[in-house]
Amino acid sequence: RGRRVMYEYKAKYLRVIDGDTFVANVDLGFGIFLVDKSVRVMHVNSPEKNTPEGVVAKAFTEQKLQTSKSIVVKVFERQDKYGRILAEVMVDGVLLSDLLVSNGHGKPYEGGTK
Repeated sequence: RGRRVMYEYKAKYLRVIDGDTFVANVDLGFGIFLVDKSVRVMHVNSPEKNTPEGVVAKAFTEQKLQTSKSIVVKVFERQDKYGRILAEVMVDGVLLSDLLVSNGHGKPYEGGTK
């Protein structure tokens, strides 16, 4: 979708911040991990977590990440202004952004940050 993927890593979900942001341990390989790192899901913008829609979007993302067998983050060149990893997130082979949009928990979004 326009930007070039630089790296692809497996991730272990720790907690969800809101529908389009979660915290994970990212496996860089060779026993090296980014620990407790915020990941911003690219291509989607979910409602803010303090709204009724945001609570539902957060619960949807939690359910998808908790029950997944595989989480892969495809990291791009930069982080956002909040220091979050910007990444396409694959959950069991499907883009999390597509799942959020198709289930009504987010809108397509191509900006760097909200």
